[in-house]
Amino acid sequence: MEGAKWRVTVMPDSKYFAGHFPGLAVFPGVAVLQDAVLRPLARLRPELGRLRAVKRAKFRRVIVPGQQLDVEVTFLAGSGEVDVRILSQSQLCVVARLCFDER
Repeated sequence: MEGAKWRVTVMPDSKYFAGHFPGLAVFPGVAVLQDAVLRPLARLRPELGRLRAVKRAKFRRVIVPGQQLDVEVTFLAGSGEVDVRILSQSQLCVVARLCFDER
C-alpha cells in the first residue's frame, strides 16, 4: 500500500476559532479534515477527485491553536479510499477513512 506523510500547523488566526469556543479555542473536526487532510491531499493526488463520504472518523484528542499535526495517509489500491491518521506529539488525535470519486 502506498502512503504519504506531512506536517500541518493549526494557525491561531484560523476563521474556525471564531466563537468555537470562547475561552477554550478548539479546532472543529470538519476543519481538521478540510485543512489538515483534504487540501494537502488534493495537491498531492488530484486524481482522487471529490470527497464522496467519510466512512468513519474518530476524534480522540482536542486540537487547539498552534498545535502541530503529523498527517499520515494510506491509499487503499483501486478503491478510492484513503485511511488517515493524525498525530500530535506522537499522540493519536484522529483516525478516519475517506472515500473519493476517483477520476
